[in-house]
Amino acid sequence: MTLTSIGDMAQTFHLRHRTTEIKNEMLRLTHELSSGKKADLGAALGGNLANLAKVESGLQLARVYQSAASEAALHTGAMQSALETIQKQLTETGPTLLTAANTGAQSKIDSVAADGASKFDLAVSALNSRISGRNLFSGDAPNQSALITGTEMLAALEPLVNAATNAQDAITIVEDWFLAPGGGFETIAYQGGTGPASSFTVAPGDVINLDISAASTEIREALIGFALNGLIGNNVGPGGDADRRALLEEAGTRMMTSQSGISETRARIGTAEERIEIARVRSAATETTLSIEHNRMVGVDRPTTATELEEIQMQLESLLVLTARTARLNLTEFLR
Repeated sequence: MTLTSIGDMAQTFHLRHRTTEIKNEMLRLTHELSSGKKADLGAALGGNLANLAKVESGLQLARVYQSAASEAALHTGAMQSALETIQKQLTETGPTLLTAANTGAQSKIDSVAADGASKFDLAVSALNSRISGRNLFSGDAPNQSALITGTEMLAALEPLVNAATNAQDAITIVEDWFLAPGGGFETIAYQGGTGPASSFTVAPGDVINLDISAASTEIREALIGFALNGLIGNNVGPGGDADRRALLEEAGTRMMTSQSGISETRARIGTAEERIEIARVRSAATETTLSIEHNRMVGVDRPTTATELEEIQMQLESLLVLTARTARLNLTEFLR
């Protein structure tokens, strides 16, 4: 017969209570080891969760700014690439047209102007570039293509230029079509919005505004040179040798002089890119700092936790052995 005293009952209760405590501690440590986070943040932070809320809010904001900066960088980078394509064509084609107009035979003029329409198409295609579903040069109508195709523009210009009696008249017609308010470019060619494109807020108080569209004067000036070259290549306009040379020379001159406007536009975008990168680096640094602080507040040291878990397991094993021995106590074993 097993004899149980009041002291034995108290001891049994104590062992059971301690076993429950250790098991709960094991559950906590196991959870923290698997999740990497403290199980009871309130207790870990002394009941003050305000600082944690501030850190988490700052962390979320830094990530939002980083995302905006990345999107802005993607947008400006694509704009630079498109304008680089145009500038490269201006740089390579302009001198060639001028040389052919001033020193080349008629066959040379025909040869250099032959691909004028395709070069115009290439420039227009660059201005119709899209990134992340947004048209880059469409102003505040990013869902619309900036321009009709180069082929369509040349088709609109063809009957007007064919009516010209000399090269100067043809040049004036093309210039007015592209630059005059309410002219063909604004009413037929440009399909974007008249307002600036959406801005990018890349940091507190730092808003990137890119008021650059295919309707910008600098871009229209460049398109005049491409269009003249394309019209000559399609044998549109006055057909005399002197007129064709004059048109080709004007096309080359326009390409050369319009490069400065494209360069200035690219410089504006470059300034924006620099601001974007500075903002991105700052947001990344802020995110890193806040992430470290956040981990300090909510995270656990896994090696330390693993050691604590091992120790608590040993305690539980020892306690179970002790409990088993206590449960086996009877009068016979007591008298031995």
